[in-house]
Amino acid sequence: RPGGSGFGALLGAAVVIVGDVNPVRLAHAKAQGFEIADLSQDTPLHEQIANLLGEPEVDCAVDAVARAVVTAIPVPSTKRRPRC
Repeated sequence: RPGGSGFGALLGAAVVIVGDVNPVRLAHAKAQGFEIADLSQDTPLHEQIANLLGEPEVDCAVDAVARAVVTAIPVPSTKRRPRC
């Protein structure tokens, strides 16, 4: 199944999206079977997620940054929403 690769698939994820600004890392992620979000584009992340999933939200998000300084950027698709 597309995007359900690697460790995420082992945990039952239907789709795993890798976001980055580096085209080499994005190409590697795509080659491994992950869906990608190109964060260097002008298209907002929630719109890229909607293009991939059909809706602008995810069930779970993990932010892993390999830098000492991290800047928090609010993403509309990761806002907590009430359960039905």
